[in-house]
Amino acid sequence: DDMNPAMTVHPLFYSSELLKHTDELIYVPMFDMQDFDPSDFKSVYGLNFIAKMPALLHADTTYVPTERLKEEYVKALVEFSAGDTDESFWNERIIVEDYLNDASGQNISTKTKKTILYYTDVAPIALNGAKSIDKIRSSLSLLKESSDRLNVIWCASQNMKSVLNSKDCPDGKGLYEDYLEIVHEFNNEGWGTYTEMISSDQIEAIDAYAGNPSPYAHFISYNKKPVMILKDYDN
Repeated sequence: DDMNPAMTVHPLFYSSELLKHTDELIYVPMFDMQDFDPSDFKSVYGLNFIAKMPALLHADTTYVPTERLKEEYVKALVEFSAGDTDESFWNERIIVEDYLNDASGQNISTKTKKTILYYTDVAPIALNGAKSIDKIRSSLSLLKESSDRLNVIWCASQNMKSVLNSKDCPDGKGLYEDYLEIVHEFNNEGWGTYTEMISSDQIEAIDAYAGNPSPYAHFISYNKKPVMILKDYDN
């Protein structure tokens, strides 16, 4: 809904709105989630970004792929509700269903290249200025060298224009022009894909992550795939 800083849908499709137009609201997580590991900090931390969300609170039924995940969802939601609900309430609403397997139970992907998501957030640019612009250039240069064996998706935060052109960012207009120049060069060279939104199909196909912190990083890490959080700028 409106709780994710990196991706959303039109507000008319938030779960609070959908709830007004249906007798039963069903929520199916958009990401392929591996089983929960309580000893793994990434699993524990990532649960905050997938369980304690409005859609879970509004849905009449939520599907998860394993019993272990259901247990953790129930525990997290009981805690999140601060005494307003108990385990029996969520046990009825959360259903275990292996909804991700196709009929053959096999992975039908035929891709030969690995796919990496490079994510750029507006905050480092607004805070560090030209240093972060240079960091983007150097990161893309390294990715270009590996583009013969990598599918590169460059995703930037959707509020790049509004933040850098706001009165709170005095040097932002010049930084935004420099940023657009990099985007223009990247698109013209054609060795990667630029976007401001990642679909559920794309996120499932991503093999590794590099860039600034984001919810995408949490989801990809949660699925036991490599995540590299880069410095905001090079010294």
